[in-house]
Parts: sequence; C-alpha cells; structure tokens
Amino acid sequence: MHAAPTSPLILEEGGRLDLHPAGLATRLVARAVDGLCQVVLAGACLLLPALMIERMAASTQTEATARVLLLVLAVLGILASAWLYPVLFELLWRGQTPGKRMMGLAVTDEQGRAPSPPAVVIRNLLLLVDLLPALGLVGLLAASIDPRRRRVGDMVAGTLVIQRRGARGADERPARTSTLR
Repeated sequence: MHAAPTSPLILEEGGRLDLHPAGLATRLVARAVDGLCQVVLAGACLLLPALMIERMAASTQTEATARVLLLVLAVLGILASAWLYPVLFELLWRGQTPGKRMMGLAVTDEQGRAPSPPAVVIRNLLLLVDLLPALGLVGLLAASIDPRRRRVGDMVAGTLVIQRRGARGADERPARTSTLR
C-alpha cells in the first residue's frame, strides 16, 4: 500500500480543492477501531437480553418466549451496531466515526463539506458490496485503483474520505528530529 496523494484534487470543472484523500492503511486502522467498537456494542446487545432472561420466571412457556425475545433482540442489536453505528456517527459527527476521528479522517462530499444524510445512507448501504467477496476485497480493490481512494459506496454516494489538515495518519511517517542538544 502506498500513501495517499498529497496533491489537491482537480475538479472536472477545472477548479482545485485542497482535499487530500486518506490512504488505505489509515482507513484500515480507523476501520479496525470502529470494528472493535461495534463488537463491544454487539456484545452488549447479546448480554442485556441474556440478563433479562435470567431474571424472568423459570416457567417453560416464559423461558421459551424469553429465548425467542433474546434471539430477536440480539439480531436487531447486531444489525444496528453493524449498520447504524457508522450512519449515526457520520451524520452526528460531521462525517466521522470514532475510528476516523482518532486517525484524523472525515467523510466529505466532493466539495469538502459534511456529507448529506442520503449520501451517508447510500455509502453505508453499499458497504455490503465493498465487503464482497470476503473481507472487503471489492472495496480494497476499488480504493486501490481510484485516484481519490474511494470505495464503491463512496463513488456512488459522491463522497470521499479525506485526511484532515494537521492530522497525521498511519500512512505518513513522522519527521525525523534530532535528540542532540
């Protein structure tokens, strides 16, 4: 993997924007952080219904109903943590999730503004395509080929993941400093 381009984006209309697409390694680290947060949320979605069942009466009918309730709540919770997590954070935190914020990344529209709600929904719905056939191969390939490092969801939604000014991501090497005094 190589670092994200550092030159400004050239718009089709001939204008220039000083947006620097995020590199793949930085995006993967941000995704790993978000994945960890989502696993914790999914675990809570499994644990809470299990604790509720424990407290319910031990009758056979109530226990069977409780098990169905656990399954439904667990599936809904896992789906919510997988899909609603990035959607809600990107909407409420102006294009950032906790992982993106930690790595100095943000999702923007092609003009550098916070993404619109429909764009956030579209890019996250298409995450399913980007994750195909296994472990994100389609999204990784698309981002590797595209000069703006966009995955399929970003291309369709008209969004871009950028490295914010002043933020150093995993793709950038720290400047060497001398320790001599």
